[in-house]
Amino acid sequence: MRKLIITLFSGLCLILALNPAFAQVTEFGMIKGTILTINGDALSEAQVCLYRVESGSPFRREYWRMCDFFSRTGADGSFSEIIPAGEYYMLATKKLSGENPGPPIDAGDPTWPAWDSREIKTYMVTSEGATNIGVISGAVPFKEEWLPAGKTAIEGKVLLKDGTPAEGVLVYASTDPQIQNLVYISDRRTGFDGKYIVRVDEDGEYYVRAVGASKPVEKATVQMGEVTRGIDIRVKENPSSRWDRTKEDKKQQ
Repeated sequence: MRKLIITLFSGLCLILALNPAFAQVTEFGMIKGTILTINGDALSEAQVCLYRVESGSPFRREYWRMCDFFSRTGADGSFSEIIPAGEYYMLATKKLSGENPGPPIDAGDPTWPAWDSREIKTYMVTSEGATNIGVISGAVPFKEEWLPAGKTAIEGKVLLKDGTPAEGVLVYASTDPQIQNLVYISDRRTGFDGKYIVRVDEDGEYYVRAVGASKPVEKATVQMGEVTRGIDIRVKENPSSRWDRTKEDKKQQ
């Protein structure tokens, strides 16, 4: 953990050295703590998502959002991360499927906090000292009823170069052309039919992409309360990383 902190601090120092203006307007602080399950076991190898409060709550059950910043817990459930100062929501989750942790979350995945909690806490990170949230217990299996059900969305298919559906792909959407700020994520990875749906917060013009896309972004105009359909995405066909092939298939190539 100490090595990780030193590496992160060194990276931040390099950024500040290369961009003095950024250093003048941005302050950083550390947030750390330990997360346990409701039974008192460590929530190990979980992703801790941190969301700026100013960007809105990620717990509205209307969409999935990409973390603004993230960390990862160790074997004992502890984590620490250096992030810009500010107020944050926090979400921690571990994938039972073995995939990389983080949103979207599947029913049954250990998650903190419980989404039926009456009050979702926020955490203030400052440059004046580490924000230690202490030991938090209460991670529970994610319930199917907590899955997003927002009606404002973008829908389509992810297709390989030859037109066949691409399986196992996450799709991202944002009003930011660079898809870096306030990024929404598809409900789940594409299945055998390549279909995806990304639920968003409001109407407007969105930029949509998938990792490996042959075109940087697709555009979609969204109306509040409606689903914009037919936004298909083409991804490059790369036999060494096809999403519809198992690890065993790839080893045989």
